Amino acid sequence: MRIVMTLAAWLALVPALAELHQVPAEKLAEVTPAYDYDVAVAGGGPSGTAAAIAAARQGAKVLLIEQYAFLGGMGTVAGVNVFMDYQHVGGIFREMLQRVREAGGLRGSTYDVNIMKVVLDQMVTEAGVKVLFHTTVIGVVTEPGRPWEGLYKYPRVHIKELLIHNKSGIQTVRGHTFVDCTGDGDLAAWAGAPFEFGRPEDGLAQPMTMMFRLGGCKWTGGALRHPALEGIHMSIYQNPNPGEITFNMTRIGGLKGTSGEDLTKAEMEGRKMVMEYVKLIKENIPGFEDAYLVDMPEQIGVRETRHIRGATVLTEQQVLEGRQRGDVVARSQYNIDIHNPAGQGARLVSLKQPYDIPYRSLIPKGVDNLLVAGRPLSADHAAHSSLRIQPTCYALGQAAGTAAAMCVRQNVGPWELGPYLRELQRILINNGADLGPRAAKRAGLLDEYQAWQERYSSGSGVHQGADGI
Repeated sequence: MRIVMTLAAWLALVPALAELHQVPAEKLAEVTPAYDYDVAVAGGGPSGTAAAIAAARQGAKVLLIEQYAFLGGMGTVAGVNVFMDYQHVGGIFREMLQRVREAGGLRGSTYDVNIMKVVLDQMVTEAGVKVLFHTTVIGVVTEPGRPWEGLYKYPRVHIKELLIHNKSGIQTVRGHTFVDCTGDGDLAAWAGAPFEFGRPEDGLAQPMTMMFRLGGCKWTGGALRHPALEGIHMSIYQNPNPGEITFNMTRIGGLKGTSGEDLTKAEMEGRKMVMEYVKLIKENIPGFEDAYLVDMPEQIGVRETRHIRGATVLTEQQVLEGRQRGDVVARSQYNIDIHNPAGQGARLVSLKQPYDIPYRSLIPKGVDNLLVAGRPLSADHAAHSSLRIQPTCYALGQAAGTAAAMCVRQNVGPWELGPYLRELQRILINNGADLGPRAAKRAGLLDEYQAWQERYSSGSGVHQGADGI
């Protein structure tokens, strides 16, 4: 029997949903699930898109849930159309990069947002991913997890279903394994996984930014130095379309990206600041006299919210020393890049060597069938500032999606994947992921790894990515 309810009636039945987003399974016993998939991925940003593609290519039946009308996350919806350092990222990210280039949408490390949307549509469709746009996950349905006798003796719950909402109403999604790519660790937090928010001393997160694009620009390069711009932290990038430049110069601090009220304030303040800066640029900077506003994105850019606590925590010290890990599933060498949560300026620390991101940072404590990929994974405030960029999130998503498909195939949970870790690494390396020569040699795939690196070096265009923003 299928029960159709209004949102008000649903909330009356399940009051916990409004407060905690976590619903006991027995509350929904009479509701027929609308979707039943091997792997359900929440969030269609860089990590979620890559996770869905990777899981589907490994044979899993995959559902990808995205609140907007397109994929790409901060890279499309927030207009952050520039890739930072990606010299240690391969696989699905490089494939996407090549497709955008072939479509004429790439200039250096800056890309055309609309071409990106189309390319990502093509990639998920070809992989066989079922996509739901205009759909928001609004809660998790939990039940007690299986008794755990392994090394990590954490109390656990099992996610039975997700609650989603779109124009069809409120529905449920069942799955074997779930991947949280919401950018904020929503599923993990709602299911009861521990987390920290922002920096440890005061809980403040890095400021949000409203990106914007100007057209009709005649600027030909060089630093923008003018007394009118003194004290403004700013990065600019030339777009593939002639005369278009992306600006990153607004900063809205002291607000939470997990609060509806705070996001509303940030959006309004961000748009106000954009108009002030456009006027400032047109009136003061040579070459911008005839510039005009092409685009303010659909959403403000969010750098930081929750840090989910997993089986291990990636730390600043490990990032700085280039720590290698036996369970590496991705690498990065992007700077520690912390925009001041309480004001202007930023802390920028260049890294001398890449560091490994361990599989254990993708599995949250307290939940037995969930992986977390992207910026909210288990890392401290400083380490997060390095791994939060889009290319690294693609790599993390590919790792999480591959692991999720393996969980389905082996009928285990992410916490139980240890015996299959070498297989996970071999699959990632064979599919172009950069886990470093040490991991490749240990997997017996050093030749394959080197072949991928040569391919990327010869055909990747701008190999390093852009400078920090």
